[in-house]
Amino acid sequence: LTHCVTRLRFRLKDESKVDDEKVKQIPGVMGINHQNGQYQVIIGNAVSDYYDQVIKLGDFPTDESGDSNKTDTKEEKGNLFDQFTSFISSCMSPLIPALIGGGMIKVILILLTTVGWMSDKSQTYTILSVFDEYSCS
Repeated sequence: LTHCVTRLRFRLKDESKVDDEKVKQIPGVMGINHQNGQYQVIIGNAVSDYYDQVIKLGDFPTDESGDSNKTDTKEEKGNLFDQFTSFISSCMSPLIPALIGGGMIKVILILLTTVGWMSDKSQTYTILSVFDEYSCS
């Protein structure tokens, strides 16, 4: 059992025993997802509160507590391609907000200069373009 910012992530022995419709009816649950050998319950920003309550329900092995058997989790991760794509996505995930922010700054600069509300020679343009330059590189 682990969680990220918005999801509870379960690594289940048998996912067929879970009734997806009943899980979706739990207050606060926005949906479910099956991905990378995980049963993911989409909750939102309150996921840590749900995580704490689930931990109280029983003795669950978690990645944080060190109770889980590391050899079992490595075997369950899937084939080499799945492991590679999981590694790449976990490396790229922290960069996504910076790339989005840089793109938004670029859009604002283009709109403001196109409409004529800002000159591309102004100090504001120069400062914003520096932020754009460093956020996307």
